[in-house]
Amino acid sequence: MVNTIPLNRSKRQIDVDYVIKLLLEELKSEQINALKYSPSDYDGLLQRQKVKMTKLLYELGSEAIVDLPDVRAQVSDNLGSTRSYNVLFDMVLRAKSHGAFYQFKGKSLTSFTLFISDCMTAIKQLALTGDEIPMLDRIAGRQ
Repeated sequence: MVNTIPLNRSKRQIDVDYVIKLLLEELKSEQINALKYSPSDYDGLLQRQKVKMTKLLYELGSEAIVDLPDVRAQVSDNLGSTRSYNVLFDMVLRAKSHGAFYQFKGKSLTSFTLFISDCMTAIKQLALTGDEIPMLDRIAGRQ
């Protein structure tokens, strides 16, 4: 079922999911440009985007909860080269705070598959290179 909202000014309805999808793509594009041209403004951009999304959802009357994208891990000037220990440590903390890591405690194949899937997602988000694995091991030892 598609989430729709009737518009007061006309008899048409809009597809909220489609609007949110388009807006998220626009937000990602803005983030990528900010990271390329003015990385110091990135955190401010995230705050402005959060306000923008909250206002839109409020005006549409939608009760949807949408996580804003954060493309810092995927878009990096250092991509392909080894990043510093501190940069990796910050990325791991960010991923951990977003629930990217947890311990596998189940015995079923399904929960193991989900655990592996989460690990692969975390690795993609961290955008690791082979040289960064030993530093990541040291970071994991501190946690």
